Amino acid sequence: MSYKEPTFEETSADWVVKRLHKGDKDALIIDNWYSKEELRKVFVEFDYYMNNGLDNLIKSETDRSTARAEDGGSKAKTYRFYVEPNKFSALYRYNYKYMSDEFSKMLLNDTIFGGYLKNTHKNSLMVNYYENDKYYKSHRDISVVTQLTWLFREPKMFTGGDLVLTDMDETIDCVHNRTVFFPGFFPHEVTKVTMTDEWEKMDDVGKWGCGYHGRFSVANFFN
Repeated sequence: MSYKEPTFEETSADWVVKRLHKGDKDALIIDNWYSKEELRKVFVEFDYYMNNGLDNLIKSETDRSTARAEDGGSKAKTYRFYVEPNKFSALYRYNYKYMSDEFSKMLLNDTIFGGYLKNTHKNSLMVNYYENDKYYKSHRDISVVTQLTWLFREPKMFTGGDLVLTDMDETIDCVHNRTVFFPGFFPHEVTKVTMTDEWEKMDDVGKWGCGYHGRFSVANFFN
């Protein structure tokens, strides 16, 4: 059976949309970004990349694309992997959500920066995985618009991982299946992730047998 893209009305039926606005700055938050079936396929893709364990992922501290402090030290402490464009990737397949004319119109009507995204020509995907004591200090992205989508297995086994838009003095809670669009030059940070006691008590089979229980952040950079 061939894959058929849902209409904008179908894919956005369960969305909860909220705009943050302060002065000349704003951001767009959408809950329920993925459908249940899309979520299942996205987690299958996560498991593919993480199948060989955390030690085989890229450590942000050694990644040249990571934001740096004045002393050259890494501002991030995460695990990550990059997703190359291909027709088999669920993450790229579901790009249709923001490529529709209806979505562009929604951004133009609801945000100051909506026209920026309309004028971008390419995007790239990186997934950061946050587990115990992982974080990302305040930084700016090299992108016109950034989209961050947060996913984790439920029940939630960590605290923290919230997004702070520094200049707006706004904290956006880390909610499963929530996505946020904002201009890449906005300073932003991710608060430290701390795994819960329930996770600490799990044996290794429980921790890794059904996948990872930390915070996944799909970073979509538009340029």
